[in-house]
Amino acid sequence: MPKTCRIVTAAVVAFFFLALSAEAGTTVFTNVNVISMNAEGVIENQSVVVTDGIISRITDADKATDDAEFPKGAVIIDASGGYLMPGLADMYTHLRYDDDVAHLWLYLSAGVTTIRNMSGKVSDLALKESVANGEIPGPNIYTSGPSISGIPMQQRSKLKVMRGAIIVVPLLVGLLLWTILKTLFPEKPYFLINAQLALKFAALIWTAAALFGYIPVGMAFKLIQPDLFLVDNYWHAAAEANKQMVTPYDLVNVRDHLSPPAYEGLINAAREKGRYVGGSLPDSVDLEKALSSGLNEVATLGEYLSYFQKDYDPLEESSGPVAYEIDRSGIQTAVKLTAENGVAVGTGLVADERAQMILKDAPKLFSSAAYGLVRPEIFESWRERGLALEDLDDKGKYLRQEVRPFAMELAKSLHEAGVTLVAGTSVLDVGVVPGVHMHRELELLVEAGLSPFDALSTATRNAAKIAEKMSGPAINDSKWGVLAEGMRADLLLLSGNPLEDISNVRTVKGVMVRGRWYSLTELDKGLDDYKKSFGKIN
Repeated sequence: MPKTCRIVTAAVVAFFFLALSAEAGTTVFTNVNVISMNAEGVIENQSVVVTDGIISRITDADKATDDAEFPKGAVIIDASGGYLMPGLADMYTHLRYDDDVAHLWLYLSAGVTTIRNMSGKVSDLALKESVANGEIPGPNIYTSGPSISGIPMQQRSKLKVMRGAIIVVPLLVGLLLWTILKTLFPEKPYFLINAQLALKFAALIWTAAALFGYIPVGMAFKLIQPDLFLVDNYWHAAAEANKQMVTPYDLVNVRDHLSPPAYEGLINAAREKGRYVGGSLPDSVDLEKALSSGLNEVATLGEYLSYFQKDYDPLEESSGPVAYEIDRSGIQTAVKLTAENGVAVGTGLVADERAQMILKDAPKLFSSAAYGLVRPEIFESWRERGLALEDLDDKGKYLRQEVRPFAMELAKSLHEAGVTLVAGTSVLDVGVVPGVHMHRELELLVEAGLSPFDALSTATRNAAKIAEKMSGPAINDSKWGVLAEGMRADLLLLSGNPLEDISNVRTVKGVMVRGRWYSLTELDKGLDDYKKSFGKIN
């Protein structure tokens, strides 16, 4: 099915569900226990009124009056003692997980009402607007522009060839041009002498520029992969960042392999325009310099790992996975640097856990119920990659015995130091299912030593703080992340209390996004329709 047809189909599905769901107007939750996330604790037996997508009133249900709490035409939702909290936010996803926009139901059904798309593209801005306008069911979307990366180690040999070609090919063209001119104008010596001098001067300038990195060799890689933004020097990185900042993306996404000059160029360009920068910690840049440069956010806890691996050399190309010994003695130094520079950190624990489980027993992992929600083409590619990795048992032990404890200790230490942690599942990594694995991400944070309230904060109020930094001061309906009067009504209704047991985030009874209510029945219908599309997409 062509992509345009898929979008039209999604719009028709959206119309059907919008007709079923509570339209923007007034909705009243009654007999509900409120978890505001402003402070730890439960406010029991409340009534919560939502008017035109905004939480307009919260009051004790016993003191409610018909006129105040049940205005004419209001949709009444009896929570029957359930727990109402802000919707969850997954701050590390990829919309390209599935070209079918109906996969956004995976987020809604798990109570994820906001996502941040990393490595975005212009068409994602249109999807963001369509979702915000209620044309397509889905969570609120923030998106970066295309990722800006350096030249990977495995491409360095090609880089040398390309840099040589950039020097040699123009010289050969110049020589050919000179030969042609000499043939065409044999009796015009002054003209030829001037042309020869001009060509020599141009060749000298071109060669010097190529040798000293002023000609961005990374541009050549776009001939192979048009969506790949590889930069190899200060000016190219700055130019690429400036180009993106003309488009209304929410942040600049910096990725791996950047050289120190390219990293500096990108960060400086974004900082000059006051734009938010998040993403990877380039291995070739000293940790202190990377954190103090103006970087706003480190994408995942795993980005710190290479700085703690003994004998690791970012310039050394490896032919396969290497189990470097991890020295955790420097964690507190890294934590202090992160805190002092006001850098936020994404979590990404569940992606690492999936990798560990794949290496241990891929068939067992992929037989679990969550993978019934994965499109067969995606699932099969995961399964094949998982089976191919089964023989790397030593790598699996390394991840479980070295990497996992490192990430857990780092998460707890960062939290205790007051660093803003934001939940992200790294959707697009093998084995990570959108929405579903946000619940596991929160459970892992509790296992790392955070309280259930603090774990929930990473996916609610902390995420909202980051969104405000990305998009400017929150006003009107852009305020979210806590359940309070005047905030946007992105809400999650649970049957169990997640402050008592974080696993109760799985007990979803319904979700509200921008004031539009989706009951559990409607969420299940959305998932069923999504699964029915499997096999129908080209």
